[in-house]
Amino acid sequence: MIRELRNSEVIFKLDDKENKIKELRIITEEKNFWNDQRNAQKILQNIKQLQDWIDYWSVLKKKSEEIAEIIEI
Repeated sequence: MIRELRNSEVIFKLDDKENKIKELRIITEEKNFWNDQRNAQKILQNIKQLQDWIDYWSVLKKKSEEIAEIIEI
């Protein structure tokens, strides 16, 4: 079951999402980031959406691992 979860991480491209967040956070640190407030808001929303997705997946993964442990007992 744990192997299947790891495979799902690849399918859902978690690494890509985490890397995208890093890239976007670098953009938010740029000097002129807030000059275009609409674009700044879009970037921040994108970061939040990606982070929410990763957080949701992490919770699901943890619960699945807990269930797998219970089943083994």
